[in-house]
Amino acid sequence: MTGGTGTIGSAVVRELRDRGHHIVALARSEEASARIRDAGASPFPGDLRDPAGWTDRAMSCDAFIHAGASFSDKMAEIDRKAMQAVLRAATFRKKQLRLIYTGNIWLYPASPEVPLSETTSFDPLPALSWMTGQIRSLQTALNLSVSIIHPSFVCSARSGPIAYMAQALRSGKPFKTRARPDTVWSLISDEDLARLYADVLEGRNFRLSLLATALPAITVQEIASWVEARLGGTLKLKTIAASEDVDPRHDLDAGLARSQAVSANKATRLLKWSPQLDTIETLVDHLLAETEPAI
Repeated sequence: MTGGTGTIGSAVVRELRDRGHHIVALARSEEASARIRDAGASPFPGDLRDPAGWTDRAMSCDAFIHAGASFSDKMAEIDRKAMQAVLRAATFRKKQLRLIYTGNIWLYPASPEVPLSETTSFDPLPALSWMTGQIRSLQTALNLSVSIIHPSFVCSARSGPIAYMAQALRSGKPFKTRARPDTVWSLISDEDLARLYADVLEGRNFRLSLLATALPAITVQEIASWVEARLGGTLKLKTIAASEDVDPRHDLDAGLARSQAVSANKATRLLKWSPQLDTIETLVDHLLAETEPAI
């Protein structure tokens, strides 16, 4: 897998390890290798930007999970090059390669009142317009069996909106975001998302496209209010505008202002997947309990 030290990838590594799988994760530094070993996986030296160095190793595995991204101005170019290399390498396999590709909720339009579903047509952010073509090319490849997972806002103890709001409150600073207080977000914990990845990987019906969320719709103000209730104090929300010199083709933060309600009915129906942290109270309590200083 790629992205094994990221928010999504590290949670997936832990979940697959606990289910008895052997995971080989790409690592481009000694620090990343150490973190991967600590998580219970085997690091393989390589860089997402240079797929020639790791595609052969990937093809020796039973499945491939792509959870890595550069989040740079060259993200589209890097991702295309990596997936093209995977496509070429997979032609030499005797059986189709199972591939889980990580999409993005911002491939879908704003829809604050009617929950998005897998049948909703794409209307991506300019910064993610390349990904729709990438997904189509993977889904139509004869040598791959592909599932696409589109996570909503992923929340962990150290990243995501709840963690960042808690950091702002504890430091006495405002929480700065492109969203307004009434902007609608959908949330999922890294642990619940990792269980979905593992369920897809182990499932019989593999060719899937799934939206992944545990809290289908909640306003930014509501999230902030629960963080305040958990930690005490007052959290000021500050809406910021895009910088005038930001190219929309590279402006991923624009997605923060996109109001979206999301349905995960397909995942729960087909896979019997059931998120455990499915209320804002349980999600906030679980994540912030992990980061509270010892007394």
